[in-house]
Amino acid sequence: MKTAIALLFVSLSLCLAVKSRFSTSSSGEVCVFDYAKPFQGVESTSSSRPYISLGNALGAVGTDDFTITFRFRTSATDRLFDIAGNRQQGSHGNFIALRLANSRNGLLTFEIDQTSSGTNYIATTSKQEGLNDGQWHRVIITRKGTEINLIVDGVSNGAKTGGLTNVTGQYPFRLGKSYSGFANVAIDFQDVRFYPRHITAAELDTLF
Repeated sequence: MKTAIALLFVSLSLCLAVKSRFSTSSSGEVCVFDYAKPFQGVESTSSSRPYISLGNALGAVGTDDFTITFRFRTSATDRLFDIAGNRQQGSHGNFIALRLANSRNGLLTFEIDQTSSGTNYIATTSKQEGLNDGQWHRVIITRKGTEINLIVDGVSNGAKTGGLTNVTGQYPFRLGKSYSGFANVAIDFQDVRFYPRHITAAELDTLF
């Protein structure tokens, strides 16, 4: 436990020291790291709404445990849009995805999938509604073995269990980029962190 906490503090120090900041608006910022080196985000202006690509490495988790956390803010009222992930299509595939559905009262859904036939697909949805209310919300998604969890503003939806999903990072991990057929929306991001392991509840209490 002491080693894990020490690594956690090292990670936070790296995040503050590197200050890799990219923005979808004047108020949003991103700080991403994996203990040793920061992911270099690239802002794309190829669409009507800019989004941030963090490259393929972030999504190439394989079958390893991971934790991704960030704060986001949006007032978008589109029926469906992606907050973060590397999903490329509306059907099954190989991806990590976090999407918000205004058609479902602003619920947030975390999905992880392996193949076009839905091999080892797992999904969990937030207990909170109205997450497109223009306020800042802290999101934490975790995977530990065959379990995934979604925590929004400190409230866990409870672990969901499925197969051991192998995500290969075939496509880049992006912030604020919806898949084809759905528009990108205006989203602010802040304090984006990636941990290549599962962060325990006790550790989360020391982070936020």
